[in-house]
Amino acid sequence: MGYYRKYLRRNRTTYTIGKTIPALKPGATLVDWIEKKAVAGVKAAEQLAHAGSLATNEEKFNAAQNTVYAALKEINVEPTLNQKKLISDFIQEAVNDLDMRSYRVRKGYTNYKGTTGFGGSTS
Repeated sequence: MGYYRKYLRRNRTTYTIGKTIPALKPGATLVDWIEKKAVAGVKAAEQLAHAGSLATNEEKFNAAQNTVYAALKEINVEPTLNQKKLISDFIQEAVNDLDMRSYRVRKGYTNYKGTTGFGGSTS
């Protein structure tokens, strides 16, 4: 029993963060969670851009970044410099994925199932 107390004492921060993130599955990490929030932020920023609320790429990037920061604030996590770098990288990756998907749809490319990648038929 002494071993477990020492382990918990050393890893209390990780344990506390895990307790405060209800959607965090047992094998997941905070970094995985941040990545998911970055993708959600990019999608939300794209929707705001389509609605006319955001005009420039910088505004969309800032909106996505603010989404991730707000989510971290909700779980009482102040992002470190490394986490801020990862947030920026995850946002850029999600933007690149969106660009590639929209390019494939515009060009009519299909995946091996004969769909455009969004589950819709090409016909």
